[in-house]
Amino acid sequence: PRYQNEFSTHKDFSSYVDVLPMVSDRWYVTCNDGKIRSTRVDKEAFVPEKLFVDRHFCQVLGLYLAEGYIDGTVLGFGFHKKEQVLVDIVSSYFERFSFHPTITVNGNGVSVRINSFVFAEVFEKLCGKGASNKHFIHTGDFTAEEIKTIIRYYFEGDGHLNKNGKSYMIG
Repeated sequence: PRYQNEFSTHKDFSSYVDVLPMVSDRWYVTCNDGKIRSTRVDKEAFVPEKLFVDRHFCQVLGLYLAEGYIDGTVLGFGFHKKEQVLVDIVSSYFERFSFHPTITVNGNGVSVRINSFVFAEVFEKLCGKGASNKHFIHTGDFTAEEIKTIIRYYFEGDGHLNKNGKSYMIG
């Protein structure tokens, strides 16, 4: 895959995810200047109150559908060591918000973990959790191009050519 660093945090997007209503445990959350911060982790890290739907977000959403998991208050992704480009896409997305993803290599596997119960809840509410329970329901808030990006990165994460080289498999 070719990753193009063409994302922005500019606020003139036509669609966004309203994060604050998705956060159930508000006891541990403060919200100032449109930034949600947990009182339990790094004070610099934040989740925007309105998470803009841009190309980078759609890439990460597709990769979550394919390779993502939630472990308590952690949002994680599992990749093969040959998928460094995908590791970079995920880690750079969360670095935008001053998170410091933990990247662990174990044999051929690479784990990217983000300690953020807010992001964990957002991704769970958008896509579910657990391999057999994940889904993406298009509610009209995503453009055709954004949906194509989500699907493309779902395939990037979980797809491969069949042995005959003529069909694409996922799983």
